[in-house]
Amino acid sequence: MSSTLTRRRAAAVLAAAGVLLTVLSASPKADAASIYVCQKMGGTINVVASKQKCKKGETKLSWYTSLSGTNGANGANGASGANGANGVTGATGPTGATGANGTNGSNGTNGANGSTGATGATGPEGAGKGPNGATGATGPTGVTGATGATGSTGPTGAAGSVGSITKAEASEALPALGKSKVLTATCPAGTVAISGGFKSDLFGVGVITSNRTAAGTGWEYQAENPSAEFAANVTVYAYCMKA
Repeated sequence: MSSTLTRRRAAAVLAAAGVLLTVLSASPKADAASIYVCQKMGGTINVVASKQKCKKGETKLSWYTSLSGTNGANGANGASGANGANGVTGATGPTGATGANGTNGSNGTNGANGSTGATGATGPEGAGKGPNGATGATGPTGVTGATGATGSTGPTGAAGSVGSITKAEASEALPALGKSKVLTATCPAGTVAISGGFKSDLFGVGVITSNRTAAGTGWEYQAENPSAEFAANVTVYAYCMKA
């Protein structure tokens, strides 16, 4: 019986160890270390610290293991291919010789100047003009006549007569609040208006125009009654004179 329990206990410990090895091997920081666990008989396994005590009825187990595997070496980089050699630069060809300048043609000779001709002889002078006639003598200055006597002042003429002035009139009644109206005083035939005017029996009658007619034969007056109660009697007159 004791032997069977021992085998079961060892199998459980190994199983737990396998689980722990799997967990620890997955950790990138795992390294060689002692592992401590507490386990009840036939119960679960709890990993504990090295100084931690197990609970009552548990047994503390430990073992040493190294879990970290070494990293594989990096493969070597392939060698870079060599650069091809640059081709040789060809030599510069020689510069051709400069051709010679052609010779300038010679200038032609100038022709000889002709000789100056001889000056001709001066011709004889022509015969002189005939003599001018003699200037006549200046006559004597005449005697100045005597100043005549001043004539007597003539008599003053008679004063002209002043034309007679006549007066022409025209009257008309303007109703209350009447519109403007033109009244004309006409001069007698053969006379023209030299001035004119108007009068009204109602104060405040408006004056729009007061002037001589276009033909000059009378005087016209345009009036307006502003009163709302009274009519206005208006008279226009012209002063006429013979044309």
